Amino acid sequence: MNELVDRALYYIENEQIPQAKSSMVTLYDYIQENPHELNHIDNPENFASVIATMLQLKVPNDDDAIEQIAGIGYAIISKSIYSKPAPNKNMFRLLMIHFAREHFNFIFRPAFDLLKGGSVWSTRAQMIGTEISNAIYKMEIADLYMNPIIYQKIQMFADAKSELDALIAKNHFYNQTLESIIDEGISLHKKAFDFLNEKYLTPNENVKTEINLVGSQYKTQSFTLQHMGMIFIGYFKKLFPLSKKGEMLIRTYASGNSELFLKRNITKFF
Repeated sequence: MNELVDRALYYIENEQIPQAKSSMVTLYDYIQENPHELNHIDNPENFASVIATMLQLKVPNDDDAIEQIAGIGYAIISKSIYSKPAPNKNMFRLLMIHFAREHFNFIFRPAFDLLKGGSVWSTRAQMIGTEISNAIYKMEIADLYMNPIIYQKIQMFADAKSELDALIAKNHFYNQTLESIIDEGISLHKKAFDFLNEKYLTPNENVKTEINLVGSQYKTQSFTLQHMGMIFIGYFKKLFPLSKKGEMLIRTYASGNSELFLKRNITKFF
């Protein structure tokens, strides 16, 4: 797995888009077959850099697969943060959340006991949506404010901090002090990590079964869609019960900058 990570990172850093995407798919397939190797990654930051770029480019192009790879990436980099803290690692965790925010809305729900909300239009479902959104804000605040070099060095995070500052100034968190918000964000990160560590990194047969299940669903869906000659896979798949997340509705997979890679030096700021 380490060799596949290094290969994908090489193409990312040299902005060779087709080769990078191909390497990412190969890495994803390898994870499906060898989930036990997730506990033997030599460089978690390199792995996180590749995962963040996969999330940015929507590779694989499937909701459940992206949710899985985002959860794995979060677990890997968080484990490394707890083992040996470094601002660069928190930066990658922030990037993952930034590129897959909608998916993390679902990834974190079971970790925070926010599962059942009835109909997508129900009051309870909307309350859960607000709760999980605020929880993610607090997690981002914890990572940013505890590691100021991130927003001091990288403009996109300076902009993100300005937006979070505005939320705090508008009393979005109902009279919580900045200190209490940061403390809660740290606690939420720990809950999320404990849940995802158990789900993806704790060696047992259930981990392999769950990872393989998502992988096989992705391969089946991709095969079917390709052979029906559909171009807009992201739109087409939403017409069928291929994903468990009906709440996400139809959304585009191709943003205006979907072909842009993170600049090479973003991995070397610290």
